[in-house]
Amino acid sequence: MTFTNNTAIVLDIGTSKLVALAGKKDESGKITVLASSTSSANGFKRGIVLNIDLATQSIKHVLTDLSNKLNQDIESVCISFAGPHLITLDYKGYRYTKNENIIKQEDIDFLYNEARNQAIADDYIQLVIEPQSYLIDDEIEDPNPVGITGKKIEASYKIVAVPKEQINNLKRVFEKVDVKISEIVPSPVAISEYVLTEDEKEIGSISLDIGAGTTKMSIFNNSVLIDTFVVPFAGDVISKDIKEGCSIQLKYAEQLKMQYGEALGTLFRLV
Repeated sequence: MTFTNNTAIVLDIGTSKLVALAGKKDESGKITVLASSTSSANGFKRGIVLNIDLATQSIKHVLTDLSNKLNQDIESVCISFAGPHLITLDYKGYRYTKNENIIKQEDIDFLYNEARNQAIADDYIQLVIEPQSYLIDDEIEDPNPVGITGKKIEASYKIVAVPKEQINNLKRVFEKVDVKISEIVPSPVAISEYVLTEDEKEIGSISLDIGAGTTKMSIFNNSVLIDTFVVPFAGDVISKDIKEGCSIQLKYAEQLKMQYGEALGTLFRLV
């Protein structure tokens, strides 16, 4: 998340709605929400731009409302993106140390930049490069290798990528709104940063968010991101199944789901 004068604007693009938040970070790092705004996600389908003009109107509406509440102009936003064609890739690189055979930060930076420049499918673009592990001289594994002696360091990364076309269409919309995109973060990663503690990531946890049109999941173990993906099935599918099964209107099916739907662990038995 990018802060300007300790203030950040975040926009979550969902299937059914857009949610914009303004937050301010104090000296201790705590973030306070200053204002929020929501709008229907007209022009979007499952988090991606379907209609440029309608999407522009939706973005402009929610950001204008937030700007009015803040009483200040919005110049840039950080976007939480949840397109259904998100993929994760594994990458490994290695480097031999120099001089005193001590691993330095420049070695880590070199390996990271190498991963960032790694060629993937022509129609995809990287959004996240997450370090998985560092192996020194094929023996010592350490998450913080700087300062360790060794002749060779091998780094493993998890790369999260999305189709270029989806990002390009999003940029076209924001150009029409005249607002800069400061950062694009995959929604599963952004959600996990909010709901999971560092202890939960260490022991192994799953972050699962069931939206209207997509279900987002991130898997952590030993404090590293193991996998993340977006499934194009979510709450709307449940509502439509209730509609067909009960032969009722969709709005009543949605009401039944919201009023009586439960997903408690005590209701299920693992086989």
